[in-house]
Amino acid sequence: MAEIADLMKRDDDPAFQLLPDLKNIEFKIESNAMHGWTLAFPVDAASESMRSFGRSGELRYRLDKVTRRYGSSASKDDAAAFVKRCAKK
Repeated sequence: MAEIADLMKRDDDPAFQLLPDLKNIEFKIESNAMHGWTLAFPVDAASESMRSFGRSGELRYRLDKVTRRYGSSASKDDAAAFVKRCAKK
């Protein structure tokens, strides 16, 4: 939450990328009752970033110079099945 608050206070557009391969992704800050404040961004289903999520169950991203990992509560099998379904569309 503190990271999103810092983003909202900034007067510039920080660089955002999904690791290992998706750079300069446009994102927006959203809020909803279920998840609170979140970053929303598109992910190409055929990207290495998405395949990496399918293998590990977590997304890795870099916001400016800070690298973070965002893990899912889903199992690795569920993450792999999700990626497979997304790739079919």
